[in-house]
Amino acid sequence: MAHRTGANGLRLLAYDNRPQQSSHDLKSAVLLAASSALTGVPLQIGSLAPISERKLRSGDREEWLLKVLPYVREGLVVHSDASDVMLLCTPDELTLKFAALAGNSWTVVVGGEMRIWPRDWAYNGIKAFNNPA
Repeated sequence: MAHRTGANGLRLLAYDNRPQQSSHDLKSAVLLAASSALTGVPLQIGSLAPISERKLRSGDREEWLLKVLPYVREGLVVHSDASDVMLLCTPDELTLKFAALAGNSWTVVVGGEMRIWPRDWAYNGIKAFNNPA
C-alpha cells in the first residue's frame, strides 16, 4: 500500500499476464475481479506483455507497477497478487486500515508471505525461500 499526499480515493493494481478464463479458473484473476466488483474497490489488472508473447520473468510485476503508478490519480494504491487474492473490505475499510497501520509518518506499507516465488530468488546473495534469518 502506498499513499499519495493530497489525493483521494483508492485503486487496486494487480499484475496478470494470463488470459482471463471462466469463474471456475482459480489461476486467473477472476476471483479478484469479482470480489473487487462486489466490494466497490476499483481494480486495474495489467501486464508488460501477454503470456503468449513472453513468459513471466522475475521483476515483471515491479516493472509494470513502476510504469503504471505515474498515471494513477487515487490517493491510496494497493498492489496485490492477481491469482490468489479475494477482497473482503470496502474502499472505506481499506482506507481506515491503512490509516491505522501507517499513521502520519509512513507512506508505504509492505506485506509478504513465506512461500516466495520464484523459489531460487535471492537478495544480496541470500536465498529468500526457506531462509531461517
